[in-house]
Amino acid sequence: MNFYQNMKILFLVGLCFNGTVIHAQTIYGTVTDENTGETMIGANIRVMSGKTGTQSDEYGKYHLSLSEFPATLVCSYVGYQPDTVSIAKIMDQEVNFSLSPTTLDEIIVTESRIPPQENIGVLNIPIAQLMKNNFFLGEEDIIRSLASLPGVSLGNMARNGLLVRGSDPEHNLFLLDGTPVYNAGHLFGLFSTFNSATVKDVKLYKGEMPARYGARLASIVDVNTREGNQKKFASQYKVGLLSSSGLWEGPLGEKASFMGALRTSYLGLTLLPIRFMYDRNLVDNDFNYWMYDLNLKGNWRPTSKDHLFVSVYHGNDAMPIRNQSTTQENIDFLRWGNTTTSLRYSRTWTPELYSKFQLYNSQYTNVVEFTGYNRDEEGKNHLDRALRDKSTVWEAGFTNQNDWLISDHWKMQFGWQLQRYLLKPNQLTFDVAGEDKLSSHHDHKPYWQNALFVEATFTPLNWLDIHAGTRASGYFIENDKVRWIIEPRMSVGINVTPNHAVKASYFETSQFLHQLSHYTFGAPSDFWVPTVGEVQPQTARQWSLGYSTTLFSGKYDFTMEAYTKSMDHLINFQEGTNFLFLLDRSWSDIVESNGIGKAKGFEWFLHKKEGRWNGWIGYTLSWSKRKFENLNRGRWYFSTYDRRHDIELFLDYQINKTWNVTGGWEYRTGHRLTIPTGRADWLYYTEKNNWTYPAFHHLNIGATRTRYKNDRKKTELSFGLFNAYAHNNPWYVELDHDLKIVEDDKGNKKRIGSRLKLNGVSLFNVLPYISYKVILD
Repeated sequence: MNFYQNMKILFLVGLCFNGTVIHAQTIYGTVTDENTGETMIGANIRVMSGKTGTQSDEYGKYHLSLSEFPATLVCSYVGYQPDTVSIAKIMDQEVNFSLSPTTLDEIIVTESRIPPQENIGVLNIPIAQLMKNNFFLGEEDIIRSLASLPGVSLGNMARNGLLVRGSDPEHNLFLLDGTPVYNAGHLFGLFSTFNSATVKDVKLYKGEMPARYGARLASIVDVNTREGNQKKFASQYKVGLLSSSGLWEGPLGEKASFMGALRTSYLGLTLLPIRFMYDRNLVDNDFNYWMYDLNLKGNWRPTSKDHLFVSVYHGNDAMPIRNQSTTQENIDFLRWGNTTTSLRYSRTWTPELYSKFQLYNSQYTNVVEFTGYNRDEEGKNHLDRALRDKSTVWEAGFTNQNDWLISDHWKMQFGWQLQRYLLKPNQLTFDVAGEDKLSSHHDHKPYWQNALFVEATFTPLNWLDIHAGTRASGYFIENDKVRWIIEPRMSVGINVTPNHAVKASYFETSQFLHQLSHYTFGAPSDFWVPTVGEVQPQTARQWSLGYSTTLFSGKYDFTMEAYTKSMDHLINFQEGTNFLFLLDRSWSDIVESNGIGKAKGFEWFLHKKEGRWNGWIGYTLSWSKRKFENLNRGRWYFSTYDRRHDIELFLDYQINKTWNVTGGWEYRTGHRLTIPTGRADWLYYTEKNNWTYPAFHHLNIGATRTRYKNDRKKTELSFGLFNAYAHNNPWYVELDHDLKIVEDDKGNKKRIGSRLKLNGVSLFNVLPYISYKVILD
């Protein structure tokens, strides 16, 4: 039975269960913030005293089918006053909601029931609450905040990327206004490329992946930025220890608005005195760092049915490192950056049918350069050797998604996606004085990827929700055959009572890109490679089972989830790979392919959403393993990113309108590392990833003082401590040898033994931070 026959049967079954297809009427509209006019993502719209409900999408739009009139709709969002609308007539109509923020002293009575579309493994915490957690030197950061949630972790204090349910960092797809971002970190991941001042909403999909998403094995991090204040001009400015930023927004006529933001680090300015001292030979080492990123966005609503967005992001990091002696000078230079552009358009064709279109472009570049000079007696430099390692990714794509509300029991989403990639990985050039320059020469062909998807949400009974979908992903290189992978997705939810729900999900997904990471003269370098030759597309299958409930009139959410995951066609470098001597070989010749992986775990999460104090506590117990035919003698071994225990606690207390205090504590088992177990004339290795880092834990505390200068000006002074009790969390370890030396009667020394020793290196102990923000409305 083919795919189209399956969909036909699903459609007919839906008609049998649904007796109100003809008589149901559609209510649709937009949810906005009353103060700024910006659309609101993830607002709950529910029929009072009924089960029917939905959420606003990334455009702030919602569609809801009703079969009984009169009806009362309630729109709610955490931190805002609910809005209620009564509908008396049976007719398709537009109903818009405008929500206003709550004040500190107000008490909002919420409905004690599971929110609509509360899916398994989907985390959608209000951005204002999420951003209060895990400051690093005064930087609010999405990536670090998401890492404080169950099933999600960071590699170590500065590991770039997220670790989600036993997968690798490459298995996460970061979307910025619907456009992929290939490197989400500044300063090696100490803070992310997502400027918190610009972010309106973020969703993390880790347990149930809708069919409209694909191309990664572990998770989707979907970030949407602000559209700009549509009622008045406003701005905000922030000064912190690592960076400063500014944001400007306002209306462009009655139907359009704009938002622009600039953030830059002045760490380089503070380090300039060292450069001047280095140039005068007063010091032997010089280090500097520069960073900036730019966000631009505009939106235009020519009619109530049309909405157009244009967004641009550009960011860059640069790090020069120099050291010298009387006879030599070495210069390292690292540079990496992202550029994304996106054009999005939405159209409401009928009250029941809504379409979204997007054109986008994403580019990522990573460059590592090393140059060594010999100095003559006059102090002049002469080239000794030079290495350049450059990798680039270029992706352009088109997506279409259509939302079709068939009835109050059934809705569908369907569409297609097309991407074109040009990857240039690991372009190495090695130049030795007096010898021929060596360069790696690879045939870089563009490749194409497309996907068709369809998914349906079906509620045949008041207590039963069914989400079913399929994604067909295709991949082809020039002059090569097309490879297709079918990825079924399904979840079933049973509302045992209005406050208790049990949900199960299964999804399959594929990834045609692989990321490889290595170190060039001690500097990190990562590059993306396609599926070619013996390297197959990565695939994953995940089962999840969860339970959720609301407590104390809806102020608390509690969830428990268990999952098991299997992965195929993973790749890794061959043991002992040395890139400098493999310039004439393709990357595909120096990797082990067709590896398999498995992961399993259990998570629970208690979240208090409202009130003077709020926050969450979560715990994860997990295992993650890998197996390659030619690694670890073909035996299973624990993944580098295996984490046995992970505990996260965050509390936020609003003392009054002026003072707010926060505290966050993290504990997680250390990641794994391969170390030698013995040494003679060479090192002995008996097991891959046979050693575990010490457990990572720290406490962050902070306070914010908010002052209102007048009706249009507000200031925020934030200060606190990172790693407040000064725990020594090693950033990396160094292998050392303790030699046992004896001396005979003649004074001759002889080595009779040695002992291997690991020294943990910690870069950050207790760190105070302070930042100052000015907001002008």
